[in-house]
Amino acid sequence: MNRSSKWTMNLAISLILGLTSLGLSAAARGADFPTKAITMLCGSTAGSPVDVMARELARQMEKIISKPVVVQNKPGGSQAEELSTLLGQPADGSPADEETPSALAGMIGHYKRSKFLAEEAARDLARRGAPVVIVNPAAPVGIGDHKPTPTGRMIVDFLNGRMPAYVDTCLTLVDVDDAAAGHLLAAEKGRVGERYILGGEVLSLKGMLDILSDVSGLPSVRWRIPHALALAWGYLDVSLAAIDRRRVPVATPTSARLSRRRESFSSAKAVRELGFPQTPAREALRKAVEWYRANGYAPRRTQKEEHR
Repeated sequence: MNRSSKWTMNLAISLILGLTSLGLSAAARGADFPTKAITMLCGSTAGSPVDVMARELARQMEKIISKPVVVQNKPGGSQAEELSTLLGQPADGSPADEETPSALAGMIGHYKRSKFLAEEAARDLARRGAPVVIVNPAAPVGIGDHKPTPTGRMIVDFLNGRMPAYVDTCLTLVDVDDAAAGHLLAAEKGRVGERYILGGEVLSLKGMLDILSDVSGLPSVRWRIPHALALAWGYLDVSLAAIDRRRVPVATPTSARLSRRRESFSSAKAVRELGFPQTPAREALRKAVEWYRANGYAPRRTQKEEHR
């Protein structure tokens, strides 16, 4: 077994033990816990080490969530194929644009659903003659992320050494200054009733972490974990946060489920009609790293890192 497999197996064992030992009440688990059976897709044959690990993880998850967890083997299946099975979306990897169909049923989490419903209300106002132009920003990065946002939290966790592994997913980054400019451009040049995606470069999560490593001088993240383990960790992390209110979860069940979706979007319409700027992702991430370090979210660069 190679080092990556050993690390994944150890993490799985840790998750199993942690899930077994929690024994939390339904109230402590929160509203993110599922209300029906879960299907866990395993990209390996029955009886393989990965399959055995997945089935043990499923058995322990059933004890915590009190719902069936069914392991479905898809040997040789790619992540894109599994995603297509889960979401009923094309698996060709092409970026979504303003014309890509979407529905409330496909929205994961209350936040996504609330934004979808808000946009539907805005569209209705536009149909009634209100001067409404809709913008859909992608994942913003850059300066001034005080909260920080979920994308910013990933950067802060990386800078503080709290991201030991990653999942196979991708996201569309946009410099926060570009996103702000896009709002103004849409108000000035946008067509009433139209929507505009405000995005930039599409990066894999691993690609984003590699850029962060380069601009920060910190080691890159090497280990990739299956989505099933990420989901299990999300349940464990929010459960621990329910016990310790000072704890901020690194992952949640919702973020783990969202990571199965390859958040790839095209901003060609906004660039063409609005003159929407496109700052390279590397520059946006560099500015974010410098801002977080300057404002105490992460340690400043050491002298050794400065001379790397």
